[in-house]
Amino acid sequence: MVWQQGTKAVIMLTQMEEDGQEKCTPYWPDFVGKSATQKHGDFLIELKNKEVCQEYIASELLLTHLRKIESRPIHHFWYTCWPTKSLPEPISLVKLVLDSRTKYEDAGVPVVVHCSPGTGRTGTFIALDQCMHQFETRRTVDVMKTVYSLRQERAGAIQSKEQYILLYQAAREYASIIESPRPSAASSATTLHALLPSS
Repeated sequence: MVWQQGTKAVIMLTQMEEDGQEKCTPYWPDFVGKSATQKHGDFLIELKNKEVCQEYIASELLLTHLRKIESRPIHHFWYTCWPTKSLPEPISLVKLVLDSRTKYEDAGVPVVVHCSPGTGRTGTFIALDQCMHQFETRRTVDVMKTVYSLRQERAGAIQSKEQYILLYQAAREYASIIESPRPSAASSATTLHALLPSS
């Protein structure tokens, strides 16, 4: 899917293990260099660089199609601040949306977002990104309509009342932050990120 769609960024919203249960198999190497690559079918994944940030781990991967002998860079964001039994800080999620956008917003290709089941955390992240885009272009957000539309494509997106509240809080917080200087609708993710409070 990543290769077929020409994806430039992958956002991972789960830990490898939560409450003693495996949630995700590590599909990329943990060490930088060609000696630590991982092979998955016709594809080879190499870790080129890794930066541990406060809320996520940003990795630069090189995805190589072995039969085509072609390689593509992939930006991987592993969000590590989503607690197992609770919710992250709304501003933390807003920052992840903006930071990840800097790697794919001009590419015109889909971004891959995943958690374990692909509904709760993933749905919350995607809905927040859509709400943020709405506010940037129209200065208004319809959270309920956004969630309804998302659920037409992915049943069960946003699984709990708490995730729905988180979505509202994050959208509200983002709106209040960018309303002050009022950046243009065409502002890049980098420009918008600069308006956020420092961690």
